[in-house]
Amino acid sequence: MSSDPSPHVPLGEETLARAALTYLAEPADPALGALLAICSPAEVLAAIKADMLPGTGPGCGDTPASRAALGRALGRWRARLPGLPDDDWIAGARRDGIRLICPGDAEWPGALDQLAQARPYALWLRGNADLRFASSRSVSMVGSRAATGYGGHVAGEMAADLGERGWAVVSGGAYETKSQWALACFCQAAGSARLSAEWPDHKTWRLSASETTARATVTAAYRPP
Repeated sequence: MSSDPSPHVPLGEETLARAALTYLAEPADPALGALLAICSPAEVLAAIKADMLPGTGPGCGDTPASRAALGRALGRWRARLPGLPDDDWIAGARRDGIRLICPGDAEWPGALDQLAQARPYALWLRGNADLRFASSRSVSMVGSRAATGYGGHVAGEMAADLGERGWAVVSGGAYETKSQWALACFCQAAGSARLSAEWPDHKTWRLSASETTARATVTAAYRPP
């Protein structure tokens, strides 16, 4: 079961701040990771909006070069502020079946914490599979963006067979790598997860939507469009 509360229950300040940061920064942004190591997400977000640095620490604004790097990062993040959704939009996304999990949540895969400052600020999910549980017994499937029909056929058979054996199949989900038939087999894998740095584009989303069954989840470290 997801750790995200009912879509009718407002999210807390820190969770909303993490949601906002997925819009303002690229995944694994080293400057943002360093700030989150010494400041709360809400403090970081408030500082970005106020055009100021929230604090300094080891490797984070404690040298002239580090302060200059943070200043440049602040400019990048502020440039995206006009596209930041309000709390009502996030509530609407949750009612549409999209949920958000953050470090410390019950569904958060603990292995991501090994990335330290490069771990995702939060993860956007769509689908009913529990990500932490699925990640505990999973196998990754990757391939060429120019996969042949035969390659797609074999990938589908492998995904279906692994699913029958209780393995969750993790795929980056590039549109070109799978045929409709392979995607159908992908859905048969219990707890399947499509993981990517960015939310699937609209072309890919038409296929992704068919995958988000009771046993599959689309996951992204970057915000939905």
